Amino acid sequence: MEFPDLGQHCSHSSCHRLDFLPVRCDLCSDVFCADHYSYSSHGCEKGLHLDNQVPVCPLCDKPVPIKRGELPDIRVGQHIDLDCESDPALKKRNQIYRNKCWVKGCKQKELVPLLCNDCHHNYCLKHRHPADHTCEPTRTAPAASTVSMAGSAAMKRFEQMKTNVTQRVSQMSSQMSMKSNPQSVRSHSNDVFGVQGNYSEDEALARALQQSMLDENHSSGATNTTQYDRDLAKAIEESQRNAVRNKDKCSVS
Repeated sequence: MEFPDLGQHCSHSSCHRLDFLPVRCDLCSDVFCADHYSYSSHGCEKGLHLDNQVPVCPLCDKPVPIKRGELPDIRVGQHIDLDCESDPALKKRNQIYRNKCWVKGCKQKELVPLLCNDCHHNYCLKHRHPADHTCEPTRTAPAASTVSMAGSAAMKRFEQMKTNVTQRVSQMSSQMSMKSNPQSVRSHSNDVFGVQGNYSEDEALARALQQSMLDENHSSGATNTTQYDRDLAKAIEESQRNAVRNKDKCSVS
């Protein structure tokens, strides 16, 4: 089955074969197939005295230089794919070769993208190496999301510890308020005094938090909490102490 709208027929009188990649003779300007392209094959009178034949692109009518013995249809096909400036060839290249080189002044386009791992721009095969396009690596911002996740996890652990200590103090206080024998009251009082001592409730909470972290490290045999968590606990303890001092000053005045 033939498609008469695609390609051109060979101009040789005994052929007329439909060729999808015909070659135009540079002397007689007729179109021939690959078998009748040479001067001798189609009996070109103007080319009988020439040693080398230069094919002409059937789209842009420009000569395509080839080496002696090289097949003309292959070289013409490469010219149409890469260098031909006719409208059909340009339209075809724009649909296929869309990956333009980032280097200023380079008009080369590639079939597949070639992204640089440092600057993340697209380049052609000639400029794909960092040394060929004077690569300037992009500055990556610090991983704020990772820091935020670590801080959030530390805050959650702190809130959980604070809740546990508060529940423990409240439970002991409620047990003291219940009616019981003096011996039981003294026992509960000693438990509460062991937790709170001479400190206020806020100071006792901070000390219990610090002690809980130390116990956790001792039981696991390794440091499971990060330096960020320890600094956070120290800052909270210092803040609680400052609050107690300010409260005492206000009470004295």
